[in-house]
Amino acid sequence: MPEATVKQEYLCDWSAALVGSVWGDLVDELEKKGGLDPFNHPHGNVFTSWDLGWTDSTAIWFWQVNGDGVDLIDHYEAHGKPLSHYYDVVDAKPYRYVKHWLPHDARQTTLSSGVSILNQHLAHWPGQVSIGPDLPKEDGIQAGRWLLQKNVRIHPRCKSAIECLRQYHYEYDEMKKTYTATPAHDWSSHTADAFRYLASVAKTMIRFAVKELPPEPRPVAAPLHRSFTLDQLFRDRDQQVARRRRI
Repeated sequence: MPEATVKQEYLCDWSAALVGSVWGDLVDELEKKGGLDPFNHPHGNVFTSWDLGWTDSTAIWFWQVNGDGVDLIDHYEAHGKPLSHYYDVVDAKPYRYVKHWLPHDARQTTLSSGVSILNQHLAHWPGQVSIGPDLPKEDGIQAGRWLLQKNVRIHPRCKSAIECLRQYHYEYDEMKKTYTATPAHDWSSHTADAFRYLASVAKTMIRFAVKELPPEPRPVAAPLHRSFTLDQLFRDRDQQVARRRRI
């Protein structure tokens, strides 16, 4: 029986991860290690990762690289708002941004504005916007699992987002009585998708930052004589000839 089922059915622990949860077990482990406790952080070197919704919710994570892990310091999600609303929210935060990361579909031109989301972001934040890796959903999920097992801290101001990570789950196939390989699309999906994009970017950044340095070259042995004179060469030759004669 899955551990989440045991906790819910027999231990009455309704804070446990949902059965079939994608990342719930790792969030529970992170909480046990203190990864969800309050912590202090600087306001500089902040990245954002977005999941964009045209007729759906838009979710934004605010995060920083922390050695071989990340600090998730803030989160925002809203529904049915124009892009200008999200720009105002992000700009009102006390953070100094390095880069705003968008999903690959941000290149698509919208019918309402006639320009892409990417171009609108670039117009608002010139030189500070990039498109994240275009990975299959399963690869993004695995990147999220990889990241949650690293040195990760999630600030309590992300409380609603933490619940999304716990509840993001695979669909259940009633006919086969098993979970599918596709996560269900519900209220938790938008923040979870933004986390997938975040993890894909952070994984590349962390691996690049901790890349092993090439080994140092072996020292070259110092020569026995740093310089020679013609007289020294003649004396060495005479000594070698004398040794041969004695032998």
